[in-house]
Amino acid sequence: MSNSEEIGIDSRPWISNEDLQLNSRVMFTQVEDEYVLLHLDKGEYFSLNAVGVTMFSLLKDGCKFSEVEAEILSQYDVNRQTVCNDLMQLIEDLKSNQILVAEENG
Repeated sequence: MSNSEEIGIDSRPWISNEDLQLNSRVMFTQVEDEYVLLHLDKGEYFSLNAVGVTMFSLLKDGCKFSEVEAEILSQYDVNRQTVCNDLMQLIEDLKSNQILVAEENG
């Protein structure tokens, strides 16, 4: 039996070591159970469903990957692997679209 299906958080250092923050050029608002995000410089907007809203809210408030994962697992009937995969994908999408950026120290 292979452990290849389990994703080790330690094997992805950006998850646990990189502090992310909301890009100051991104505005967002909640519309019912979704968020709409607007990148002011790009003129692009994005929407997040209810689970994405929960993940995004926790991430923008400075929660670490493991804290977001634990919160989703406590709120929704879903397995850890699904949460891990979905959260990693959301973080990558938010980073690639410059919605979440590396925290500026100084």
